[in-house]
Amino acid sequence: MTTANDYYEQGLYLEAETAAKQAYQLALNSETPKSTDYTLIYIGAFLFIIALISAYFFINKKRNIEEPSQIPRPKAVIIDVEKIFEKHETIRLEDKEVIKFLAENNGEIFATEIRERFDMPRSTTWRLIRRLKNLDIVEEIKIGNQSLVRIMEEYHA
Repeated sequence: MTTANDYYEQGLYLEAETAAKQAYQLALNSETPKSTDYTLIYIGAFLFIIALISAYFFINKKRNIEEPSQIPRPKAVIIDVEKIFEKHETIRLEDKEVIKFLAENNGEIFATEIRERFDMPRSTTWRLIRRLKNLDIVEEIKIGNQSLVRIMEEYHA
């Protein structure tokens, strides 16, 4: 298809003028974008708003989880550590250290406190707690997203 510019370069000025007028008429008669053409923009904005609201609630949920220091601890619980060690003679040294730490803290602490105190990875802490649970030395109580590790009552003095 020959354009008005092509006609003009060839020196066909009348044809160039006619082609330019036709292009102008086509431009005038063309339709403007309909509001339905903006559907994707509206959907994108809607999804963005939903994502912001979700992020807000997710962050606030994290803030509402009680920190270990905010949960009241039992007072003056004495743990008979020797009874535990006598009953379970083959217990590992690191397990004994954790049991002593539990006894110093009224018989219960959060798993995160064990990890921080003994500087061990989460998986190692998890395995240690499982070993103590399998030996019926401790019980694990889920509080929010945290695990409270408590020495069984049979070992309370």
